[in-house]
Amino acid sequence: MTRALLAVAFGAVLASCASAPVCDTQCRANAAKNGYPVPVRRAQPEYPRPAAERRIGGCTVVSFVIRPDGLADQFQVLDSQPAGVFDQATLLALKEWRFEVPARPGRYAQAIQYRMDPGGILPASPCIEAPGYDALNPARAS
Repeated sequence: MTRALLAVAFGAVLASCASAPVCDTQCRANAAKNGYPVPVRRAQPEYPRPAAERRIGGCTVVSFVIRPDGLADQFQVLDSQPAGVFDQATLLALKEWRFEVPARPGRYAQAIQYRMDPGGILPASPCIEAPGYDALNPARAS
């Protein structure tokens, strides 16, 4: 599989540490400020070969629950552009991520954008913005 530069966004906040395996101080501050879960370990998704061969980019937005051991579970793809192209790569990577257990249980969301170096593959139409905690957990919102 082809490796690519991937931008990892926490809701509308683009983490400055997008390709880093661990969330740094700025990444933690952005996540905490916006109520998003803090990743303590990230696996980089693999760029799907068919997408690389067709020279397309895209994104996937996934919601999930964080278990007490910090693993993400109960995945649901909320949006993907182009539909279905990057879903499997995103889900495989997110299964390897570890999060700090958030203070509020419930669903969280993560957006992952796929694009290659400038002059190479360009992103497709952008995905929806990853919804925040209150939108994903209306009965629990406080």
